[in-house]
Amino acid sequence: MAFVRGSGGLWRSRWAAVGAAVAVTLGAGGWFVASAAESTPSAFTAITPVRVVDSRVDLGLSGPLVSMQPRVVQVTGSIPTADGPATIVPAGATAVVANVTATDSTSAGFVTVRPGDATGMPTTSSLNFAAGENVANSVTVQLPVTGSFQVSYRASGGATADTVHLVVDVVGYYVAGGAGAAGPAGPAGAQGPAGAQGPAGALGATGAPGVPGAQGVPGPQGSPGPAAASVAAEFFALMPPDNAPTVAVGADVDFPQDGPNTGSGLIERLSAHSILLSQIGTYKVSFQVPVDEAGQLVLTVNGTELAYTVVGRATGTSQIVGIALVQTTVVNSILTVRNPESGNSALTITPLAGGSTPVSASLLIELIG
Repeated sequence: MAFVRGSGGLWRSRWAAVGAAVAVTLGAGGWFVASAAESTPSAFTAITPVRVVDSRVDLGLSGPLVSMQPRVVQVTGSIPTADGPATIVPAGATAVVANVTATDSTSAGFVTVRPGDATGMPTTSSLNFAAGENVANSVTVQLPVTGSFQVSYRASGGATADTVHLVVDVVGYYVAGGAGAAGPAGPAGAQGPAGAQGPAGALGATGAPGVPGAQGVPGPQGSPGPAAASVAAEFFALMPPDNAPTVAVGADVDFPQDGPNTGSGLIERLSAHSILLSQIGTYKVSFQVPVDEAGQLVLTVNGTELAYTVVGRATGTSQIVGIALVQTTVVNSILTVRNPESGNSALTITPLAGGSTPVSASLLIELIG
């Protein structure tokens, strides 16, 4: 147990461990040790300070302490705190360590903090104060099985009408049976002097080389490994009902329906016209779109038109077909098929081309390297 001299000439005490004695503060220049029941050896857990009592705002205690009227505060399990309900000290804790502050007292006196099942009025103190003085002290108090501690105020002369407000911040607790943390390793001792080197042994004679062994029979050739799985995905539109409006100059063709996809997560459709290429690499892109007008289509990556992918036709009503290799340099690139910014007119995606069945526009993307 260590005793530290505090401000104002008071002595304050802290438990070095939970044991058979409790140190409490008396008047200036003195201290007193009150016996307490033996407890099971316990391990200390420090926590970030949490306010569990502030009688000024009815936290933990409703209103101030009245002289000669002990009050009990529950500290284990879920309790109100300044930050809302929380479990600060676990059930079964054997003791709690807290900073206790007395403030706004109407008379000089002392406050005692002791186990929640204590009886009678205490005659020892945890902190002493003059009228109106703000005084704080660190207290370690043993907890009964109920997980509570008791606080009481005794005004000077035993008056019963005086009051004092209390603020309690929990900074740690003890639990039974836990082993303490290992202490730091001590410094290494000085290295002893090196011993004398022993004499070198005689060099042995070189042995004769062994006869080379016969070469083994070649083993059978293994079976071919499986072919690398290709990654490809197809997206399409059916006209009607897809691509009902014309595709304006600078706008993208919709492929709102999903076909087969062998690379889930690598090639995915983000919207009706935007395709996600999640991996950096080389992609083979093939597309065909039936249109009514003469016009052109181009591939874009991240909004930039790739000039080498422009395809088109001058007259007639037929498909515009394109195939190109596209390289991405960043992950999660976006690919579209676009009526170029330099296009002459909006494009009508042909519905029911050549028959009565909806015709498709398709976009096939393969990751090849």
